[in-house]
Amino acid sequence: MKNRGFTLIEMLGVMIILTFLAFIVSEVIINNINDTNSKLEKLANDILISSARDYVSKNEFEFEKKINNSYCISYRSLVVGGFIKDEMLPKIKNIKDIDSRSVSVSYNGSLFEYNVLTNECEYSVSYELRNVQANKTITSLKVGEKAELIITANSNYELPEKVVVKGADYTWDKSTGKLVLTYIYNNVVISVQGVSLVDATKPILTIDPKDGIFKSSVNITVTVRDDESGLSDNNKYQYCLSKNNSSPTDCTWNDYVSGTPFEITGDNDTYYLWIYPIEDNYGNINDDNINLSPYVIGTYKFDSIAPTLDIITSASNCSQTTAVTISISDSGTGLSDENKYQYYLSTSNTSLENGSFQTYKSGSSFSFNTDINNYTPGTYYLWIYPIKDNVGNVTNNVEFGNPYNAKTITLKYEKCFSYNGGSQTFTVPHAGNYKVEAWGAQGSGNDGGKGGYTKGNIDMSKSEVFYVYVGGQNGYNGGGAGCSSTLTGGGATDLRLISGAWNDSKSLNSRIMIAGGGGGNNYDIVTPGHGGGLSGTTGIPNGNYTAYTSTGGTQTSGGIVNNHGASYTPGTNGSYAKGGTGGCDSGAYGGSYGGGGGLYGGAGGSRLYGGQWSGGGGSSYISGHTGCVAVTSQTSSTPKSGCSNGTTDISCSYHYSGKKFTSTQTITGNNTMPNTTTGTSVGHLGDGYLKITYLNS
Repeated sequence: MKNRGFTLIEMLGVMIILTFLAFIVSEVIINNINDTNSKLEKLANDILISSARDYVSKNEFEFEKKINNSYCISYRSLVVGGFIKDEMLPKIKNIKDIDSRSVSVSYNGSLFEYNVLTNECEYSVSYELRNVQANKTITSLKVGEKAELIITANSNYELPEKVVVKGADYTWDKSTGKLVLTYIYNNVVISVQGVSLVDATKPILTIDPKDGIFKSSVNITVTVRDDESGLSDNNKYQYCLSKNNSSPTDCTWNDYVSGTPFEITGDNDTYYLWIYPIEDNYGNINDDNINLSPYVIGTYKFDSIAPTLDIITSASNCSQTTAVTISISDSGTGLSDENKYQYYLSTSNTSLENGSFQTYKSGSSFSFNTDINNYTPGTYYLWIYPIKDNVGNVTNNVEFGNPYNAKTITLKYEKCFSYNGGSQTFTVPHAGNYKVEAWGAQGSGNDGGKGGYTKGNIDMSKSEVFYVYVGGQNGYNGGGAGCSSTLTGGGATDLRLISGAWNDSKSLNSRIMIAGGGGGNNYDIVTPGHGGGLSGTTGIPNGNYTAYTSTGGTQTSGGIVNNHGASYTPGTNGSYAKGGTGGCDSGAYGGSYGGGGGLYGGAGGSRLYGGQWSGGGGSSYISGHTGCVAVTSQTSSTPKSGCSNGTTDISCSYHYSGKKFTSTQTITGNNTMPNTTTGTSVGHLGDGYLKITYLNS
């Protein structure tokens, strides 16, 4: 087999193929390199922006949130400040021109925006030069720029060993006064203070705050400095807090650091801050009027006691009005001008409901009237704004500015009726359940029979009308007549559905509650007849005449006079609603006493052998009370059919109107009963009385 070489054409073909393959491979390599560089660039920019966000977060005071404000943060400042983590530096430090990059920061009205710049930041340069001068003024520098200043001391001063430069790397040479800024990474502040060769200036000691009134504590900052020869090494940087402003014998000395706040606390008293004076290296003291002994530099009053807020409520007997007095006082710093002196009467103990805010004056009363103001009687809650003093103490330790439930108030309705010699009207102000109490009148005379007591609860409708007749000791409302105007039986007290003259038949038949009156009597040796009870008690003479009695009224009939002998001048029997009259003659004593009024009146007293004897007491009645007997109808006073005195059938007591009481009670006048105000008494004295009290809705 013959060997044969490549032809020219074949060699040209091979070269073309190889060239094509080399082109493809080189393009892939270049693309990979470009892709890696792009990723590194993105990583570098991401690191710069993330680090800049952290910088802004840690240095908020440097970045005012104002629209169109822009700031620049250099790469160098992020590295120096430690905002670019050490582990990230190797990945980006070799990126081209990374040192010259920066991040621009701008505020758009709601947040900061960040963008990476390829150019350096330009920073401002400011100076704090005391007793020295610089050869030139530099207002701004870019990152990476260098700057050189020559500092010279003023007359009678020399250059310091050290200077302070913020925002740049620097070198300082005291012998030549040369200050070189070698690398700029933030706004630059140059601080240089000359050292005095002749010091006639006192050191400076300041305190903030110097005095004032505070709640329980306050942070104090003491600052000391000397711009000339410097502060003496012998100084005591100490303070103590004392209640004595003439000698600090009652306090403990503590160290302080210039410019660093410390806290002082106290109870409710005035304190004085004592401090050691400050001396410089030339012997100058901060105050000409002191030596090196401690002196008072500040006065502080502490007030940790909240203002006092008292709420007093009162409601008198037979009143529809509850009075409220809110009194506020403060023994310390005085009341804040921020206080709201307002209250809210709420139906809820958890929120403000069904009321409105009203203004009050400390120590002055305001009132709630269940009749005039249309408050439904019941439980209410007085909400009030808390009160603050001038240092922030708040009453009851509640949150200032928000009203709180300060007191529970019971608004009552209690209507009372005294004797007036006529009909009195009661119009129901609020629908609900009411308690009605009635007291019959005492019989006339110093020892007249005492009035009886009745009570019960009844539902009433708003605007419903009832009529009240209060018995008089003079006999009004059924008391029997005596032989003179001073010898009458006590009248009954009752609640009716129909108005009219006291003895109008329809009006009398409409009575749904009656308290019997007592029989008249003027002798303590005689047992008077007292108002009922279901029945009035009997008037009984003394000695040998005890059989000459005048009985009390019952549920179905009037009291009866017992007649004996020719010398006897009898009284009359009691009748429906009216007591009997006393027996009268033309003898020395003129006659006896009338019986008490009631459902049925007691018998009148008789006269025998010059004696004047008591009448019987009238009976009481309550619709819905077992043992009572109602009348037949509006037009008939006849007892209900089938109902006799002493019945145990409660239906016998039901008034024809259908109105009836619950929780009923009736007490005769010779027994202990509630009195008309508070407490109890044996029987009722004087004119009759009636009270209506709202219980609940």
